[in-house]
Amino acid sequence: MERNKVSSTDAYRLILRNDPAEYNQLMDCLAINVTQFFRDPTTYEVIKKYIIPRIFEDKEKLNNRSIRIWSAGCATGEEPYSLVMIIKELLGARMDNYHISIYATDLDQGALSRAETGIYEESHFSTMKVTLQRKYFTPYQGKYELRERIKQMVKFKQMNLISAEPILNVDLLLCRNLLIYIDENSQLIIFDKFYQSLNRGGYLVLGKAETLPRDFLSRFKVIDRDERIYEKI
Repeated sequence: MERNKVSSTDAYRLILRNDPAEYNQLMDCLAINVTQFFRDPTTYEVIKKYIIPRIFEDKEKLNNRSIRIWSAGCATGEEPYSLVMIIKELLGARMDNYHISIYATDLDQGALSRAETGIYEESHFSTMKVTLQRKYFTPYQGKYELRERIKQMVKFKQMNLISAEPILNVDLLLCRNLLIYIDENSQLIIFDKFYQSLNRGGYLVLGKAETLPRDFLSRFKVIDRDERIYEKI
């Protein structure tokens, strides 16, 4: 605000809406990037035991082999890669029977570039089982590199959630620990896009400090209140 010579938050919001470069700079400042594989393990347990199996069961009933997942605000890629590992563990060789698309978006191009390398320091594995780390990563210059077959399953793309068109026909959408940094009006814009994005019966997963806006309570069914998981009605 000082750099732009404005003294009120309303004036600065106006700048953010009209100047993408300023918005990008703000997001870079806010991007704490405290990310780990399987961060919030209880959330991933629900995803593994209930959400992913339910999605595949519903697809089988419809004879639909297409699965679309979106990790919005993916930072350096731990979240979408964690999802790939969950699916791989659940399906094994049966993964080849499905067309699985996993999209991972973030505003921070630097974070996306790091995500695409699939190389991580030891600190990123504190909430991940050692057996999975050994199975899906190989040591690389004092760090760990994700196996290529897992990296290839995620499509990374830079995206401004407020201004960009949403990814459509999504079965599972995760946006965790990002919306708490965004003003209420912008949140409503983003939630409307998420609603457009999801298939009917698709799942939305938020961060544990985030909740659905009141305007959207009638459009989603609560699946797990503690883990902030909702199903589009």
